[in-house]
Amino acid sequence: WASVCRADGTTLPHFAKPCPLAAICKQSIMQKNLIKFLLTDLRPRPGMYLTAYNFSYLNIFLTGVQITCGELDKTGEYSESFFGEHGFLQWSWRKYDLGHPSFRLHHYLEFANENEKEALDLFFEDLEAYHSESSR
Repeated sequence: WASVCRADGTTLPHFAKPCPLAAICKQSIMQKNLIKFLLTDLRPRPGMYLTAYNFSYLNIFLTGVQITCGELDKTGEYSESFFGEHGFLQWSWRKYDLGHPSFRLHHYLEFANENEKEALDLFFEDLEAYHSESSR
């Protein structure tokens, strides 16, 4: 038996491997905003969260964070800096004059010629630039 994490932090018995994302969100990720978490926790230790330094894994992780933490952060304060109207995604789309692409981060893979590591490097460079600009 394994347990399945629910958004409220409780677990249900289940035969599948447990999903630690709700617990991660509640205990570590949501202690700071998403941008700071990505730059100070995930970037130096991607294997703890992504398994490997791979842009597609980051994109999957962010989808899970958006869904899971959306349940835990009813005000939207935590994710606003990344997913919000004036957050990183919008900043990135404006920077590259992309409008509103249907696949929110795919442009990094395109710019890196589908090289996962280079795409992740470019993503973090942009995230750092956004963080510096928005901190002023």
